Amino acid sequence: MYNKAEFEALFEECKATVEYFVNCKVSNYHDAQDVLQNILVSAFQSFSKLSNRENFKKWILGIASHKIKDYYGEKTKNSYLPIDYADISTGPYFYKHDMKLDVNNALKKLPQKEKQILYMYFIYDMSQEEISEKLNIPIGTVKSRLNTAKKKFAEKYNGKREVREVMKTKFPKIMPDYEITYCNEPVFDVRCEEVPGWLVVPKANEKCSFAFYDEPSRELTDIYSMKVENNAVIHDVECVQISVEEKDQTGETEKRTLFVRMTENYCMYIAEMKMVNGALIFSSFMDSDWREKYEIGENNCGRKLHQTALGEAKINSDGTFSISESMMKKETYDLIGKFTVKISNKKYETVAMVQCTAGGILVIQYLDRDGRTVLFRRFNRYDWKSERYGRLWSDLLPESEKIIVNGKEYIHWYDCIPEQTIV
Repeated sequence: MYNKAEFEALFEECKATVEYFVNCKVSNYHDAQDVLQNILVSAFQSFSKLSNRENFKKWILGIASHKIKDYYGEKTKNSYLPIDYADISTGPYFYKHDMKLDVNNALKKLPQKEKQILYMYFIYDMSQEEISEKLNIPIGTVKSRLNTAKKKFAEKYNGKREVREVMKTKFPKIMPDYEITYCNEPVFDVRCEEVPGWLVVPKANEKCSFAFYDEPSRELTDIYSMKVENNAVIHDVECVQISVEEKDQTGETEKRTLFVRMTENYCMYIAEMKMVNGALIFSSFMDSDWREKYEIGENNCGRKLHQTALGEAKINSDGTFSISESMMKKETYDLIGKFTVKISNKKYETVAMVQCTAGGILVIQYLDRDGRTVLFRRFNRYDWKSERYGRLWSDLLPESEKIIVNGKEYIHWYDCIPEQTIV
């Protein structure tokens, strides 16, 4: 058990960093002091749970990041979109400086809930997941309310904006039926060079597109297109620049840039760049909150390219999964079996690569012999982020497929397929 003196000594070592971090995020001095005080109180109250005091700086900066998000979330509770903000958003319906009055008049005609969600999404750059957590509504409700708000704004805006067409794409609107058949044969090793969490290989001239399909509707929700653009050097680390374009079912597009390094043995994230309210925001592995979002492997070494069956994850005879505590804690990967995947009238010989986090996320990727993803499946533990979504996942998606991992239920959330699987 750590005492007050130990806490104060550890905080003193990183006090300047924490204060600088808060002051950079919160421009009002008095508000920044209040946020800092909330950070200290929260950190001290949970200090006894910190098992390794060498992680104190990273740990308290994580708390700081959450408290800053809470601060901005509180400011949006009863906020309207003021005219002073409407012209600086990068959203598709707020971008002309000489149209402030039309924007403001259009906003006045919207219900409070719709003004609120536009404010949170466009002005404070809150993600849909953060809005879901702050408003205590399901992510599906956030998406629906946001789309409705944008469409109504377009209709109110003096007829000068037309609602965008639904995305045109070669991906089917409904997830194709697929069959996954276990093969009682030895698992083959595979070299997977894809960027973790994405499906592009970080090599010159590489590109890919992939689509997301949510349960239970199985409808197409988003398409991601990725392309390796250039070589880059970030903090003296050589990497490649990858452009990412996300298009949702309304046709709205968001863009960002990733910087990724691939060595002979690992693939790791280096930096990210995106536009927020007309400003180019850059973050990298040197930033205090980077690890929480992008760290992979011990000391951010990345994901191993060569994947082999390690025996830390396995499918039991009754179809349940057993995954070691060490694998879940380190968020590493393992191969659990050989499978035939049939989708879009094509058959693929694959191995299943599994990652299961201590936080309650289960990902299964079916890789062909070239190490390319044929099918990507995401599951959530029954209680994953239940405080955010307001219900257990077993209640949110009662008809979804369920997998038992170490005696706990995981619920199928969405599928992802790359373009080459269906073309």
